[in-house]
Amino acid sequence: MLRLDARRNREKILLAARLAFLESGPDASLEEIARRASVGIATLYRRFPTREALIREVVVLTKQELLAEARQAQADQPRAWDALAQFLRRVAIRRLGSLLPVLGGRVEPDQVFYDVRDALIATVRDLIERAQADGDLRSDVGFGDVQVMTNLLSRGVQAPPGPVSDRLTARYTELFLAALRARPDLPALPGESLANGDLEHYLAHLDTAPDKAG
Repeated sequence: MLRLDARRNREKILLAARLAFLESGPDASLEEIARRASVGIATLYRRFPTREALIREVVVLTKQELLAEARQAQADQPRAWDALAQFLRRVAIRRLGSLLPVLGGRVEPDQVFYDVRDALIATVRDLIERAQADGDLRSDVGFGDVQVMTNLLSRGVQAPPGPVSDRLTARYTELFLAALRARPDLPALPGESLANGDLEHYLAHLDTAPDKAG
C-alpha cells in the first residue's frame, strides 16, 4: 500500500497528465507533466515507468470518475431524466468526455479497464432506458448518441479555457438536453445510434489535434 505522500504524488501526476494530454495529445511532454504536478521527473518515472503506463492509468482514472458521476446522479435524483441531465452537465463542464479520442488506441486494456468501462456503460444505459420508459427521453436516442455528444460537448469549446468556455459549455449542454426531451411532434432521427465496436472505432479515430491560436 502506498504511503500518503506517495499516493498524493501519484494523484497529482495523473491529474496533471490528463490536462496535458487533453491540450497536447498523447505525446505531451513528460517533463511538463512532472512540472505541473510539482514533482521531479524521476518521481514520475518511479510511478509510471513508461508513457503507455501513464496513459492507461489516466484513462482508467477518468472512467472511474465518469462512473462516480453517473452513480452520484442516480443517488441525487429520483427521476431518471433528472439524473441523466445532472450526469451530462457534470461530464461536460469537467471535460471528462473528451479523453478517449485524444488517447486513441494507446491504451492496452486489462480486466480493471474492462470492469470500470462495463459498469459505466451499464449505469448510463439504465438511466437512458428508465428515462425513456418514463416518457421523458425521446425513444430513438441510444447510448451511442449520448456518448458521442458528450465527447463533442467536452472538447468543442475547451480552448481557450476560462469563464467564456464554461458558459458556452453550459449553454450547448442545455441545447443538447432540450433536443433529447421527448415530444410528440419531433420527426424521427435518421440512421441509428452507434453501438459497441462501431462506437469505440469512431471515438478512437476522431481528429483531436488541438487548435492553435494565431
